Amino acid sequence: MNERLGWVADRVPTPDRAPAFVAESLLAWRRWLESLAERLDQILPSLDPERAVGAAEVAAAWEAAIGKLMMFTVAPVADDDGWQGWCELVLRWLLTATGVPPQQALALVEGAFGKRFDNWVPLTATDIGDIAERITRGVLSPAAIVPASRVDNWPDTWPQGWPSWRATNTGRGAGPPSDRGHSR
Repeated sequence: MNERLGWVADRVPTPDRAPAFVAESLLAWRRWLESLAERLDQILPSLDPERAVGAAEVAAAWEAAIGKLMMFTVAPVADDDGWQGWCELVLRWLLTATGVPPQQALALVEGAFGKRFDNWVPLTATDIGDIAERITRGVLSPAAIVPASRVDNWPDTWPQGWPSWRATNTGRGAGPPSDRGHSR
């Protein structure tokens, strides 16, 4: 049996080891949840728009919080399979902790992840940034978070040349693509 299952057999305890295995697993889960709770306690105040200096700071705080939580969530994942479900769960918890209704949180997270991730696909920094921006865009009103001016005056564009939803100097205004007269 060990020959056919390979690495899977290493995770299945023998009957005499099962109670200790279950206890260790539950304790590890509890430690992870407690660590996540501490992280959320640190992150949530930064998402309060009343504490932000400007609207751009609110968007940046949201994107940073989502990115940090995603990295925290995938760090203990041993392989590239399954990170999506864990990240989706943690991000829904973040959104509901900030007051987003559970059904809206589910829709925002599912919309940000979409159907683009298959099993065994590693998470990249680009994916984290894209997911963070999509969720932030869904939570915040684009008109409320566009900076008043940009120091560098360079357009914020996607590789395809389409302006980002936060672009301020492209002549098309800010907001989602549907608000600028073109679609994705």
